Amino acid sequence: MISSIFWIVPVAALCSLLFAWIFYRSMKAKEEGTDKMKEIAAFGFAGGFKDFAIGVYGIGFAAVGMLSTLGVTLATDAFGQIADNAGGAWNNAKIPQARLLISLLN
Repeated sequence: MISSIFWIVPVAALCSLLFAWIFYRSMKAKEEGTDKMKEIAAFGFAGGFKDFAIGVYGIGFAAVGMLSTLGVTLATDAFGQIADNAGGAWNNAKIPQARLLISLLN
């Protein structure tokens, strides 16, 4: 006898195909797009996206933009762990004055 877990894959595949077909039909029924979208498409069809170097340059700018937030994100994550550890240290030490400071950190 085949396990019931086996049937998850075909059922999920059929559900995803049904969803894709419904999404395709709804997109096909919509209008062609705004004037700006048509302008960008015409630029692309006319050969405007053929310069590979400009595309790599743009991807580089996007990557540096995303990496520029990394320092702040890491510092915030690290501070959260320090605040949690400080709360645990207060709990063990039973110092009443420190509880106010710890609650301000959270």
